[in-house]
Amino acid sequence: MLTIAQQTTSGEPTPWFFIIAALQFIANTAFAVAMFWVGGKAKRIDTLEADIKSSAQKAIDSQVKLAVSELRSVTAVMTAQIDQISDRLRSGDSEFKGLGKQDHVLELKFTARMDELKEYIRQTCAGKSDMQVLTKDVEALKVEMARRG
Repeated sequence: MLTIAQQTTSGEPTPWFFIIAALQFIANTAFAVAMFWVGGKAKRIDTLEADIKSSAQKAIDSQVKLAVSELRSVTAVMTAQIDQISDRLRSGDSEFKGLGKQDHVLELKFTARMDELKEYIRQTCAGKSDMQVLTKDVEALKVEMARRG
């Protein structure tokens, strides 16, 4: 079997074999150390990512809690205002019904006064038949004056 360092015909390794083996050992050791170092950095990065995620989640949770708290306080204020408006509407409704009754009473009084006024006008002012009689009398008076005149 052939290796990187050729063996001599006597079967003993050449000096290049030891040099190449030493370089391979050094390269393998350097690679192992580099991989160990990279693994440590990867663990540190994973730890930092977990810390960042945890901090971000805490910040988001606090913002959500703050928003929920503000929403609850605004909702409580609006609910109180709506309750006040509802109470005012109920009291206004009863007042409106009272005004409707008062309006009806005033309308009845007005109608009665109008009836009295109509009756007064009928009794004191000339009607259509009175006007016809008056017109006939005026015509007769004209004819009489024309005859005398």
